Amino acid sequence: MAALLLRHVGRHCLRTHFSPQLCIRNAVPLGTTAKEEMERFWNKNIGSNRPVSPHITIYSWHQNPIKD
Repeated sequence: MAALLLRHVGRHCLRTHFSPQLCIRNAVPLGTTAKEEMERFWNKNIGSNRPVSPHITIYSWHQNPIKD
């Protein structure tokens, strides 16, 4: 869908005699940015108040002796 829209806008810009800045200025962002998606992800996970994942807590961490 986005590719079709971009192709249509590109053809429209080529057909008209307007400057390229005018076509770019009228372009609309198609989706959210990665930063917005990341913020939404962390806000959702922090708001759910879930405990720490069990796979982290089931292992016992051993200290290996240092060999010279």
